[in-house]
Amino acid sequence: MRIVYTTIMLCITLLSTQLPAADFDWAVGFNAKAKSSGDQFLNQMTIRFGISSAEVQRVHGLTQNPAHAYLIFRLAEISGKSLSVVLQNYQNHQNRGWGVMAKNLGIKPGSKAFKQLKQSDDLFSVSLGGQLNSSKGPSTNNKKK
Repeated sequence: MRIVYTTIMLCITLLSTQLPAADFDWAVGFNAKAKSSGDQFLNQMTIRFGISSAEVQRVHGLTQNPAHAYLIFRLAEISGKSLSVVLQNYQNHQNRGWGVMAKNLGIKPGSKAFKQLKQSDDLFSVSLGGQLNSSKGPSTNNKKK
């Protein structure tokens, strides 16, 4: 009886910890690819977002993992807010979820842009076999608020 109870509790715990992350399930693979690619990941982030490698490294160092750094740059791009505003939002609300952080930045969690962000990234390309996507150029949305 104790084994059955333990098994049920373990299943409930596993399910409850995985459900909130389901929207961003691409992040697990993203982190693995980013960590295995080393400097290539940081270089691609520099190209993709049109910012200095020092800035990419700084943000990467302030986050829990590469996917969080990527999401911070994307939220800045989508919201039109400055990177410092998005980083402050991340530091204050990272435990509340990306939907809350997006809403704080004026991004509707139900918007097309946010739904796309939840579903996948645009740095790694499935069509390239999971390699870094070098087809992206610098972001054109560098507007600061």
